[in-house]
Amino acid sequence: MRRLLLFVMLAQSFALSAQEEGLITAHEDIPEDQELSTLDLNTTDAATLRQLTTLSEQKIQAFLNYRENYGMLISPAELQVIRQLTDGDIREILKVFYVTPHTPDMTTPASPGHLLLRVRYDPIAAGQMPGRGSPVYRMARVEYRKRRYALALVIENDPGESLRWNPTKHQFGPDHISGYYVRRFKRGHTLIAGNFTPHFAQGLQAGGGFSLGKGRNTVAALAGPGSGTVPNRSLREGGMLTGISFSSQESRIRYGLYTGMTSYDATVYGDNGDRYLHSFQFSGYHRSRQEQLKRKAVKRLAAGAYLLAPVHPNVETGLLLQLNRLSIPMRARKEWYDTHSWEGRDLLLASAFVRVVVKQWYGWIELAASGTGKTALQAAILVSMGRRWSAGILFRDYKPGYFSFDARAFGERTAMPENEKGIYLGLTYTPMKRWTISAFADMYRFPWLTYDISTPSYGSEYFIGSTRQFSSRTTVMAEFRLESRLKNLPSGTSGGQRPGRYLTRQTGLFLKKTLTDHLEWRFRFRWKKVIHGTDNMEGLAVYNELILSHRPWTISYRLTRFHTDAYLSRIYFYERDLWGSFTLPSYQGNGLSQYVLLRYALSRKVDLWFRYAVNSRQEANNTGESMKAIKKLVSCQVRIKF
Repeated sequence: MRRLLLFVMLAQSFALSAQEEGLITAHEDIPEDQELSTLDLNTTDAATLRQLTTLSEQKIQAFLNYRENYGMLISPAELQVIRQLTDGDIREILKVFYVTPHTPDMTTPASPGHLLLRVRYDPIAAGQMPGRGSPVYRMARVEYRKRRYALALVIENDPGESLRWNPTKHQFGPDHISGYYVRRFKRGHTLIAGNFTPHFAQGLQAGGGFSLGKGRNTVAALAGPGSGTVPNRSLREGGMLTGISFSSQESRIRYGLYTGMTSYDATVYGDNGDRYLHSFQFSGYHRSRQEQLKRKAVKRLAAGAYLLAPVHPNVETGLLLQLNRLSIPMRARKEWYDTHSWEGRDLLLASAFVRVVVKQWYGWIELAASGTGKTALQAAILVSMGRRWSAGILFRDYKPGYFSFDARAFGERTAMPENEKGIYLGLTYTPMKRWTISAFADMYRFPWLTYDISTPSYGSEYFIGSTRQFSSRTTVMAEFRLESRLKNLPSGTSGGQRPGRYLTRQTGLFLKKTLTDHLEWRFRFRWKKVIHGTDNMEGLAVYNELILSHRPWTISYRLTRFHTDAYLSRIYFYERDLWGSFTLPSYQGNGLSQYVLLRYALSRKVDLWFRYAVNSRQEANNTGESMKAIKKLVSCQVRIKF
């Protein structure tokens, strides 16, 4: 009864304080915010929470301790009771997690089924698309989720791709089809059938997901992707496994087995008697005849097993073994930088880690090894010093020649933890409420050659940023980044492939201002300067955005002005897109970019999305004359929830 009374009081205070703090506004409520949520806070574990890189280990443990002491959450409002969680933390949590409705006397949450249908259609393609297929983008996703099982199916055709029935190339209509079935049993067993990706520890052997690399979350983002297998919800083509995964958790011991097959796009060389490849391709485009020939040209069969067990209440250990076999062997290129690259058809991978959590201290060490004897090592310590300070130090040593099909780990080259050694120092300081200062310093070196450096080299990167929320209506962010490393000078420069200093400076400012209860203004600028040898290049981009929200309409308009001297000084800005998507274009040249994004809610179950974007810039034609290039893109989407 006391718990129920506490819930009623919190629910009332949460609705008021959340509006004051900017968590919600007068024209939206928590259920609307939870439309994006896909995971239940009442059943999630520490490994899953660590994937939300804005949470420190101290905050994760505080939440888990609260749930263990007081039982399952009654409402999202109950998160305010946890002293370590700030308003910003709660906002980020509710973007990803939901709370299953239930009453305090229930031992297990009861969750109704949720069916989501999402259909996207882009009737105007950006630019001229090769191929004979339709010049539109088409995508449909259907998901059904209940407490103990989930089912999803995704089909997609990029502009220029055709609907084909070609079993030899594993195409049955649409160019890309993926889906999964997840079943959770009462005794902690989980079965995944369909498309999934393995995750383990820090990702030296198995890791996935989208990452922007080193950024504003200088400490919390160091934690790895967790351990286990997760259903694949990405539209990325290639790399995910198609098969069966079984995992179980008994007490604090977790283990799992999985097997699956994946196909890669690749250029195959040689004849039938001696076929080989050099690398995989992940663009996902199969429009022209040349791209169709590369489509799913090589297959990989993988089987793996992992075990995670505690050796102490504060210490956890884990082991992952994976055996891989390619249908066509891989060979190194006849280039100096490819001297240590892996070659062969069969590859055995092993990874072991130790994770320690002691109060505000969180540390780990992971060692991964391939069948060739090459290793990758990562060790780190994170510490939270009260509510104001948090710091982290990470050491990495990735040997030249280490290779893993599914690896994605922290580093200067996040695609593969290979040929890199470095140390990273991160710091976050909160001098007062609503003000955060973050910084990092990363020093690294490449023991062997890379594709753009014809000698062993070294580099460093430094960042400092500040986020200040002056009120519930005004937020300002500023940052500065400096990077210095070696890179081969342009071929036209005397000295041929002689390396030269590559220096990059970036400065940015972001302002978000709530003008009224329904209107928000956003402003951002970013300046970039690149010095490479005798070349001195600059880039500048500025945008203004207005977001008008008044049910049932939400309308966004952004105008971006950009000017860059060269490709190396290009600038990236995140752009809002249709629900469940985002755009990260690169701005180069001299021009304007603008888009309008509309959402119309027909009801609480159905909404319509529309986006119209125009990008115009000055380009030089074959004769060297300047001409204006205009690209337009129209996107529309319907989302239905049952």
